[in-house]
Amino acid sequence: MTETIVDNLTEPRIETGRAMKLAGLSERYNCESSAAIPSLWQRFGAHIGNIQGQVGKCAYGAKYDGDDNGYFNYMCAWEVATNAPDSAELHYLEIPVQTYLVFTHTDHISTIRQTCITIWDKYLPHSEYKAAKGPEFELYDEKFDPVTGLGGLEIWIPIQS
Repeated sequence: MTETIVDNLTEPRIETGRAMKLAGLSERYNCESSAAIPSLWQRFGAHIGNIQGQVGKCAYGAKYDGDDNGYFNYMCAWEVATNAPDSAELHYLEIPVQTYLVFTHTDHISTIRQTCITIWDKYLPHSEYKAAKGPEFELYDEKFDPVTGLGGLEIWIPIQS
């Protein structure tokens, strides 16, 4: 049985992530405007299956280029082959090889913000781990159902090794 550490959060695992190229739609948000992220996913849905060089069976929600004022870019994306041709309609993001803490979110997708707050405000400050620079991302595999918002996902936070 997995141990609950704080507020329904289970102990994360440590993974070495591989380099990936993501293609998707990206917009800039802050805490207040991040409630609009689901509409970005709705717009991105039309691209799934139609992205040149698309590989794998997972969608990604990548958060990157955060600043000291609380703004960040968020990308709804799919992995593409490194040699996939770029499209003017999409943004591209290179994810480097990095060490990550991987958290499992099993509740409805609408509660993901609370899980992220728990990770950043309760877990990380009291753990032995320090966040590293670089994109963090959500991984949505084939178990996730975008219609119901159920099935779970993983949250990958880069850490210093």
